Amino acid sequence: MNERIADFITHQRVASVCCVDEENMPYCFSIFYAFDPERHLFYFKSSTSAHHSQVLLQNPVVAGTIQADKLNPLAIKGIQFTGRILHPKNELCSQAEAVYRRIRAGRADGLAIRRGAVVRTA
Repeated sequence: MNERIADFITHQRVASVCCVDEENMPYCFSIFYAFDPERHLFYFKSSTSAHHSQVLLQNPVVAGTIQADKLNPLAIKGIQFTGRILHPKNELCSQAEAVYRRIRAGRADGLAIRRGAVVRTA
């Protein structure tokens, strides 16, 4: 991953994530995330009863955007991403707790987004 992109992602806090439900309808939601730049993983917490959590368990393919926390209308910066949700028991999620605690307060019992093979920059 390009170092500038990883640095940008690391210094932001919120992402918009989009998925598709069982009726082939798009669904978008916002998350607070922690990013592991070594593994290119986003970590976020979510209730297992939330609608998006149920959708993601059925269809783990996602896309999303991250914009700068402080927007400058004359110089909008952001990234778009694609990826696949990993089940919390996936071995790649084993570091979620440590990464999330290091970057944000709380537990990381939720799902993790694994970055897609291509990160498109705005």
